[in-house]
Amino acid sequence: MTTQANHKRNMRESSIETLNAEKWASLAWLDGNKYPANELTEDWKKVLFNQFHDLAAGSGIGVIYKDAQKDYDVVRWSTNEISANALETVTERINTGDTKKDEEGQALVVFNPLGWKRSGTVVAHIPGHRADLSLSIQKADPCPEQSSTRSAQWPA
Repeated sequence: MTTQANHKRNMRESSIETLNAEKWASLAWLDGNKYPANELTEDWKKVLFNQFHDLAAGSGIGVIYKDAQKDYDVVRWSTNEISANALETVTERINTGDTKKDEEGQALVVFNPLGWKRSGTVVAHIPGHRADLSLSIQKADPCPEQSSTRSAQWPA
C-alpha cells in the first residue's frame, strides 16, 4: 500500500481530464475553433513527467509530491478551461427545444466522453430548482427524479 494515495489519484484523474479535454477540443475544432495543441501538449508533459517510477511507486521524497501537486493543479485548471470553452461551442449548436422559449424551462445537456453507452445517475445542481422538476429526453416520457433542496438526480 502506498503512502501517496493522493498522488496516484491525481495521476489517474489528470490523464482522464487531459484526454477528455482533447476530445472536446477536437469536436469544437470541427466547428471552427482553434485547436489548443500547445496547451494540451504542455498538460500532457506535466502529467507524464509526474508519472515516473519514484513518484508513481510512492517512494519519492516529500518535496517532489508538493511540486507534482502544483503541476496537477495547473493541468486541472487548464483542462477545465479547454473543456469548458470547447463544450460551450458544441452546446451552441444543440437544439434543446422549439423556437418558443419556455420561461419556466431550462436546458440541461449531459456529455458522455466514453466511446460507449453508459449507465449511472446524472446529478445536476440547478440554481433555483423547483420541487416539481422533471426531465424529458427527446420527447420520451419524463424520467423519474429524486430531488433534494440543492440538486436533482436522474438515471442516465
